[in-house]
Amino acid sequence: MTTTTTPARRRGRRQRNEISGREALLSSAITEFAKHGYEAASLRAIASGADVDVALCARLFGNKAKLWQAVLDTVADEFEQQHRATFEAIDNLADNQPYQAMYRFIEFHTRFTAENPELSAFLLQEATMSAERTKIIQQQIIQPMQQPMLKVVAKAKAAGVIDYHEPELFLRMLVAAIVFPLMVPEVSPSKRPESLQQRVITEVSRIYLNAPQPE
Repeated sequence: MTTTTTPARRRGRRQRNEISGREALLSSAITEFAKHGYEAASLRAIASGADVDVALCARLFGNKAKLWQAVLDTVADEFEQQHRATFEAIDNLADNQPYQAMYRFIEFHTRFTAENPELSAFLLQEATMSAERTKIIQQQIIQPMQQPMLKVVAKAKAAGVIDYHEPELFLRMLVAAIVFPLMVPEVSPSKRPESLQQRVITEVSRIYLNAPQPE
């Protein structure tokens, strides 16, 4: 009986239906930075995860610091392009239904975190390891992501749906309440039949939002 094996794909030029080496490196970099942090992640491991030669990584990005910056640039650009319409819709909804607008934001951020665990882990990892990198993340990722919601929380406060002294701090506490149990599900055991995502949406809404009173 004869057996055949499929030869491993040689590193080099990719097929047309494959993502580019640059895209593969950026995706692999997020994974490595999320798992090991900036200091421990290596270009060799990132290149291996992307199935490319480490020389390509050096040629495209130069060094690890520039690759890290490219990851942030890509994340910020993709988030703005993909979710601009979502935040515009939430802002429009807040004009007449501020409670529903805030609830929709909680739903959105819960789904986004659950669907992008490595991105969330990357941001959490880096934000706690270096003051300089935290400052960059703050300027390029956190502020632009939360800026569209400042108008919404102002409308929600005016309607009595939420209350705060500092809108930016309120938003970051709200997001942290969503992200932490999703990233560390072991701290949120339950016998309830609902998924963890739905439980987070329900509990965060109860804690942070004042439900509208029937007239």
